[in-house]
Amino acid sequence: MVAKPVNASTTLKTSRFLAECSGSGTCNSEGDCECFEGFKGRACERLACYGETEDNTCSKRGQCLSLKQLSKLKDAMPLAESTFVYGPASSDTRLWDETRVYGCHCDSSWPVGIDAGETQDAEYYGPGCERRRCPSGDDPQTPQDETDCTNVTARGGFAVGRPGNKCHVECSNRGLCDDKTGLCSCFSGFTGHNCGTPLNKC
Repeated sequence: MVAKPVNASTTLKTSRFLAECSGSGTCNSEGDCECFEGFKGRACERLACYGETEDNTCSKRGQCLSLKQLSKLKDAMPLAESTFVYGPASSDTRLWDETRVYGCHCDSSWPVGIDAGETQDAEYYGPGCERRRCPSGDDPQTPQDETDCTNVTARGGFAVGRPGNKCHVECSNRGLCDDKTGLCSCFSGFTGHNCGTPLNKC
């Protein structure tokens, strides 16, 4: 008999038990928890976001959110066809990891998603939102519009761009992106903030 795979969203908290500082830290003389590396919270009850410190969360370019919070956002990565209720019902609070696992939801100066006018990639990205995408543009050397993401599958494979959806084409494929500054370095013969303008060769 082949065992059926376990769905994480229906795993209950039966494997969890109460422990001082959640077993992920030590209690100091003042009764406060000092969390081990990689854990945060008053009782060290959750995983820290990547690179999270007291004064720097998600590189100050995003929010550190729980798995339950992220599952309800339409612009959280990876993009999906719809938002989800984490667990059998929205009122179900028995799932052990929904408020324990955290990740960064990165900022973007443009709308992110799979609908018309939205772009499939956010401006800031990386586990700690430490990287920045360069300006996007259509490649001036090709007949097709590379920024058209209609019917294009988003990263992760859970969603497809609807009519009017946009792909992010860094530096118009005519330059190199510095993901630390978000600035393009254009190839010879091209200029502009997104390298999408051919130089006049008269």
